[in-house]
Amino acid sequence: MRDYISAKKREEFKSGKSIDCYKFLGCRRYKKESADGFLFSVWAPSARSIRVVGDFNDWGRRDPLSGYMDRDDDGIWHFFTTEVEEGQYYKYLVEHQNLTRVLKSDPYSRCSELRPGTASVVYDQKPYRWHDNKWMDARKEKDHVHTPMNIYELHLGSWRRATNDNPSQAAFLNYRTIADELAKYVKEMNYTHVEIMPVSEHPFDGSWGYQTLCYYSITSRFGSPDDFRYFVDKMHKEGISVILDWVPAHFCKDESGLYNFDGNWAYEPTDANYRENILWGTANFDYGKGEVMSFLISNAMYFLKEFHVDGLRVDAVANMIYIDYERIVQADLRNVFGGKDKLEGINFLKELNKSVFSNVENPIMIAED
Repeated sequence: MRDYISAKKREEFKSGKSIDCYKFLGCRRYKKESADGFLFSVWAPSARSIRVVGDFNDWGRRDPLSGYMDRDDDGIWHFFTTEVEEGQYYKYLVEHQNLTRVLKSDPYSRCSELRPGTASVVYDQKPYRWHDNKWMDARKEKDHVHTPMNIYELHLGSWRRATNDNPSQAAFLNYRTIADELAKYVKEMNYTHVEIMPVSEHPFDGSWGYQTLCYYSITSRFGSPDDFRYFVDKMHKEGISVILDWVPAHFCKDESGLYNFDGNWAYEPTDANYRENILWGTANFDYGKGEVMSFLISNAMYFLKEFHVDGLRVDAVANMIYIDYERIVQADLRNVFGGKDKLEGINFLKELNKSVFSNVENPIMIAED
């Protein structure tokens, strides 16, 4: 099944040039010969074995051989089955070389179980009927630099609740309800843009989304991916631009996430001095790996292309470009030239902007810090 990813796409992914690797990694509907089913694909180059377990095979108990993935030469594992149904939960049971086994969420899952659960959800995206063609056409010619911007930043989970005295899951409003109420408020207050705190899936409400678990999953706290599409669509119909806070600087260390994914630090640096973000209790990305660059750049493109988001506010840029930014370390860390600039991070930001401005018409890119 090596041909399920073209040679060109493989090379782009490995070299950090991919802008759409979410289209061939993760879980997606796939037709193998005459059989319709779902194909699971995950990058984990150092894993000893990986098994897909979930509702479809009673989490591995029903059949001891079900779900085992095959590995190709690029460190990508894949498994095809006709037994999976949309909406079912799944995870990857990743076996490290030391025989440790850890259940991991799918890094490329489009939808996730509502917290505190962390399972990925089998999701088959159907075509969404957008109503913002006039907005998208007009955006192409808009002068973001010289046009006034009055930005209203908000956290969707706390801006407004269904009740004032119920902090439970039921208190959250759906993306659609928020959109209808927010659009009215923003127009009354004469704001031109809304900036939303991160909507990628995250385990802890108190992080406000800044410690991400699954980058491609729209958090299920407020509904489905299509509900979020409605949110953006509604804002555009009301003449309001949507900027999304995005966090490519670090990620949460919860066991089910990216941290030590394959037993050999796939997404983060091997050296703990560069890997561990002690101040924030998170892990830093390793921008020196092409596959990590592709993961993040494709994620930015995912929001800009698949959800019509008008721009990204890139969080914690200083942490990405300075080795010693608020670092609590004993070692005197320096780059190959003896300086404190994080060269890989700087290169990542250059490639990110190059990809975005080459493939998205007139986006907004903002650096925080």
